[in-house]
Amino acid sequence: LIFGLSSIIFAEHFTGHEQLNISRIVLNFTLSGGNITDTINLTNSSKAFLVFSQQQSTVGRKFTGVIVNNTLVTFNRTTEGASINLSYFIAEFDSGITVRRGNVTVLGGTKTVNIDLITPINLSNSFLLLSMNPQGTTTLRQDNSFFGNFTNTTNMLLSREGTTNRIEINWQIVSFTDNSTVQFGTNNFTDNCTSNGGDNSFNVTIT
Repeated sequence: LIFGLSSIIFAEHFTGHEQLNISRIVLNFTLSGGNITDTINLTNSSKAFLVFSQQQSTVGRKFTGVIVNNTLVTFNRTTEGASINLSYFIAEFDSGITVRRGNVTVLGGTKTVNIDLITPINLSNSFLLLSMNPQGTTTLRQDNSFFGNFTNTTNMLLSREGTTNRIEINWQIVSFTDNSTVQFGTNNFTDNCTSNGGDNSFNVTIT
């Protein structure tokens, strides 16, 4: 299983669990606020996860996305009139995987949030997906982008640099229940890592 910021690739067969269904949909719409919903067809939403990307014609807000149930997926942002191209993927498995979902509102002035997962996760076979919906006046990245990480088996940390905006965050924790493993780590760009002549890439070693 390999996925990135704007693409997702699935092998046809997985040891220990079978892929049931992959939905790939491209939506195009103009949204002035509120929710956009789309009909889906899942057997068990607790074994499915959502990945999506967006392209908009002008500066606008990000979306949250959530699988509501077996037949409905919802995307939401604050009031903006920009035209949107939105591409989403939903992968559902019949076994070998569980998905937890939740949401949190981060108020303006708050930089970090710790979420108690209550039931422990296995850090060696779980990964985190976030989507965010800023609700404020600034479009600065430091206010509208969150870093997400597991600090231990029962705690998820969400952190940002700026604190101006209130932000709605939807999260998904995908955990494999067979012998599949997940590697995770953190890295950061230095100040000169830009596309304007600086070093805009770095290498991460995996095993």
